[in-house]
Amino acid sequence: MKNLAYLILIMFVLVLTTTSCEKPNDTTLPKVITTNDLVGNWNFTQLVFNSKITTGCDFTLNAYYLTTLHFNTMTTSSVIINDDCKSDGRSYPYTLSNNIITLLNNNPPLGTPVYEFVINNSETFNGTILELKFKTATNSQSFPISGIYTLTKQ
Repeated sequence: MKNLAYLILIMFVLVLTTTSCEKPNDTTLPKVITTNDLVGNWNFTQLVFNSKITTGCDFTLNAYYLTTLHFNTMTTSSVIINDDCKSDGRSYPYTLSNNIITLLNNNPPLGTPVYEFVINNSETFNGTILELKFKTATNSQSFPISGIYTLTKQ
C-alpha cells in the first residue's frame, strides 16, 4: 500500500512539473519592412485624402503638392520622388525605421527630415503594393497630410 501511495505521489509530481499554468505566447512581432523590400519603382495608383479618392491630377487638390506621388529609382538609401501634377523629380536620401520612411534634406542643413510617410500595410505587405500615410512635411507648402497613397511596384 505504501508503494502504491509513493507511485501515485510520483505520478502527481510528474504531471505538475510537465504542465504549465501559463498560456502559450501568441504575441507575434509586427512585420518590419526593410529597405531591400522597397528597391524599385513605385507608381502612384490612388490617394485618399479628405474622404475623397483621387486617381490622377485633380483640380480640387491643385493647391497641394505631391498629390500623385511616385517613388522612382528607389534604392536602399535614396529615392527620386515625382508628382504628375506638379513635376518634382527630386532625389532624397531616406531612412526606414519602424515602418516609417523619412526623406532627408539634400541641401543645408543636410540630413534633416523633409517628409515622413508611415507604411500603412506593413502587416499585409506583399512586395507589390505599398500604402503610405503622409505623416509630416517640414516646409511651408501645402501637402495632403494624413492622406493615404497606394503605390504599385512596376
